Amino acid sequence: MPQRRVELPAVGRTVPVPQVDGAAQVRLPTTKTVIASQLGVTKETFSRLLRELAQLGLITVARREIALLDRDRLAEIARNGPQPR
Repeated sequence: MPQRRVELPAVGRTVPVPQVDGAAQVRLPTTKTVIASQLGVTKETFSRLLRELAQLGLITVARREIALLDRDRLAEIARNGPQPR
Protein backbone atom coordinates (compact mmCIF):
# COMPACT_ATOMS: atom_id res chain seq x y z
CA MET A 1 0.00 0.00 0.00
CA PRO A 2 1.56 3.36 -0.99
CA GLN A 3 2.23 5.86 1.77
CA ARG A 4 3.12 9.49 2.01
CA ARG A 5 4.43 11.37 5.00
CA VAL A 6 2.32 14.07 6.62
CA GLU A 7 3.71 16.77 8.91
CA LEU A 8 1.82 17.05 12.20
CA PRO A 9 2.98 20.35 13.74
CA ALA A 10 0.77 19.88 16.81
CA VAL A 11 2.73 16.80 17.82
CA GLY A 12 6.05 17.89 16.30
CA ARG A 13 6.59 14.97 13.99
CA THR A 14 5.95 13.54 10.57
CA VAL A 15 3.98 10.31 10.26
CA PRO A 16 3.38 7.93 7.36
CA VAL A 17 -0.21 7.95 6.10
CA PRO A 18 -1.32 5.02 3.95
CA GLN A 19 -3.21 5.86 0.78
CA VAL A 20 -5.92 3.81 -0.90
CA ASP A 21 -7.21 4.92 -4.31
CA GLY A 22 -5.52 8.30 -3.79
CA ALA A 23 -7.24 9.01 -0.46
CA ALA A 24 -5.19 9.29 2.72
CA GLN A 25 -6.39 6.78 5.30
CA VAL A 26 -6.29 7.86 8.94
CA ARG A 27 -7.09 5.72 11.97
CA LEU A 28 -8.23 7.67 15.01
CA PRO A 29 -5.91 6.76 17.91
CA THR A 30 -8.75 6.64 20.44
CA THR A 31 -12.53 6.84 20.60
CA LYS A 32 -14.52 9.73 19.18
CA THR A 33 -15.70 10.47 22.74
CA VAL A 34 -12.13 10.99 23.96
CA ILE A 35 -11.19 13.08 20.90
CA ALA A 36 -14.31 15.23 21.33
CA SER A 37 -13.42 15.79 24.98
CA GLN A 38 -9.86 16.79 24.05
CA LEU A 39 -11.30 19.27 21.52
CA GLY A 40 -13.71 20.67 24.11
CA VAL A 41 -16.87 19.61 22.27
CA THR A 42 -19.48 16.94 22.85
CA LYS A 43 -19.29 13.58 21.13
CA GLU A 44 -22.48 14.51 19.26
CA THR A 45 -20.93 17.74 17.95
CA PHE A 46 -17.80 15.90 16.80
CA SER A 47 -19.89 13.19 15.13
CA ARG A 48 -22.05 15.85 13.43
CA LEU A 49 -18.94 17.58 12.07
CA LEU A 50 -17.62 14.30 10.65
CA ARG A 51 -21.04 13.60 9.12
CA GLU A 52 -21.17 17.07 7.52
CA LEU A 53 -17.70 16.62 6.03
CA ALA A 54 -18.79 13.23 4.69
CA GLN A 55 -21.94 14.73 3.16
CA LEU A 56 -19.74 17.29 1.37
CA GLY A 57 -17.74 14.40 -0.10
CA LEU A 58 -14.56 15.44 1.71
CA ILE A 59 -14.16 12.33 3.90
CA THR A 60 -15.60 8.90 4.52
CA VAL A 61 -15.89 7.50 8.04
CA ALA A 62 -16.04 3.86 9.10
CA ARG A 63 -15.71 3.60 12.88
CA ARG A 64 -12.19 4.85 13.64
CA GLU A 65 -11.07 4.80 9.98
CA ILE A 66 -11.32 8.08 8.09
CA ALA A 67 -10.44 8.51 4.41
CA LEU A 68 -9.48 12.05 3.42
CA LEU A 69 -10.96 12.32 -0.06
CA ASP A 70 -10.32 16.02 -0.76
CA ARG A 71 -7.34 17.17 1.26
CA ASP A 72 -7.04 20.51 -0.54
CA ARG A 73 -10.62 21.49 0.35
CA LEU A 74 -10.18 20.23 3.94
CA ALA A 75 -7.04 22.40 4.26
CA GLU A 76 -8.95 25.38 2.87
CA ILE A 77 -11.72 24.88 5.45
CA ALA A 78 -9.10 24.55 8.22
CA ARG A 79 -7.49 27.84 7.15
CA ASN A 80 -10.58 29.91 6.35
CA GLY A 81 -13.57 28.18 7.93
CA PRO A 82 -16.48 26.79 5.94
CA GLN A 83 -17.62 28.98 3.05
CA PRO A 84 -21.20 29.05 1.76
CA ARG A 85 -21.60 27.21 -1.52
